[in-house]
Amino acid sequence: MAINILTWVKLIEGCPEMSKKDISWKACREKKEYANFLFRCAEDWARLMEEAMSKGQKLDSVDVRGSLDLVAEQYSFAGHNGYSIIYILIETWKHGTELEKWFKKSKLFSGSSRYRQKA
Repeated sequence: MAINILTWVKLIEGCPEMSKKDISWKACREKKEYANFLFRCAEDWARLMEEAMSKGQKLDSVDVRGSLDLVAEQYSFAGHNGYSIIYILIETWKHGTELEKWFKKSKLFSGSSRYRQKA
């Protein structure tokens, strides 16, 4: 489902601002350029999910995986970057706890070394 950059910009501009946990977000964003790339991806993903949530959907009924896939395609990343973005939002997003619950139920969870080590 490739979309061009102009369509992407219009899509993201139509989404609400991400609801951040300000202290965590600011501290993490002050890190290096690669981290900024991941945070940009995370913010776009959160905004896509919040757009659906602003229409009355709960996070567990939003197409979380589909919106992550859309962001991954737009920014050309795969694998560990997706996990990094999930972890960023779990730690810094207002809905991070809900996202973590979704993640633990998802097929993505079984491939996550971060959580395998905790078990």
